[in-house]
Amino acid sequence: MKASVYLLLLIGLLRLTSSCQKEYDQQNIAPVADEDFSATQEFEEMGLRYPRFGKGFTIAPLINQVDDPQLPKGKQVGNTLLARTRQGVFYSLSAKDLTPGHVITVWAVVFNQPQHCAEFPEACKGSDLSEPAVLGDAVYTSGGVVRANGTIRLRAFLREGDASGSMAHEVSTAFPPTGLLDLDDGEVHLVIRDHGPAIPGKVYEQRSSFTGGCAISFPPFSAFPVNEGECGNIFTAIHLAE
Repeated sequence: MKASVYLLLLIGLLRLTSSCQKEYDQQNIAPVADEDFSATQEFEEMGLRYPRFGKGFTIAPLINQVDDPQLPKGKQVGNTLLARTRQGVFYSLSAKDLTPGHVITVWAVVFNQPQHCAEFPEACKGSDLSEPAVLGDAVYTSGGVVRANGTIRLRAFLREGDASGSMAHEVSTAFPPTGLLDLDDGEVHLVIRDHGPAIPGKVYEQRSSFTGGCAISFPPFSAFPVNEGECGNIFTAIHLAE
């Protein structure tokens, strides 16, 4: 008798868990709500009305880095705004030409000492992350699901010294987790990573980590993910130190 009762309770619990997961997936697969791209409104909402002394806002185009017949390499696919504040950096991002229903994450690739990059004073490159003197890192900032029209808008704040979202915590890298250490002179690249179609039961994992939902991870900027389980970095915006 007790065994039957326990079995019924277990079945009920499993059904409840499945129902909650389904509801959670529906909430996460739904496109991110449209946001006002007004810098003034966003900064005030984040409590960041006053920028860091001597530093203003920088605007950088979001550029496609994948050579594809459907979307030529070098095409501008959006805009980003970044502000250096007293506590860290805040950005707002607006992108188009993404694949509807795909999950994306945005990574802040930081070069804390860009003067040590190979082509300084030109922009740093991903290969410079392997140079210890650069003090580089790639840190998770935000994620979401692309709307039906191929667009998405996201914003996030990266606090100085916060390395909790470092890619180095997930995969083997040439750099240790450091986060953003130099608010004045650090160079920040915002990189969009496509995690492929939203996978029921894995949407949160996809939109909040580097490897989420990735059975195959393309080399950086080599191809657009198409099928479930494919991931790749596709767009970049470069914010040089002022």
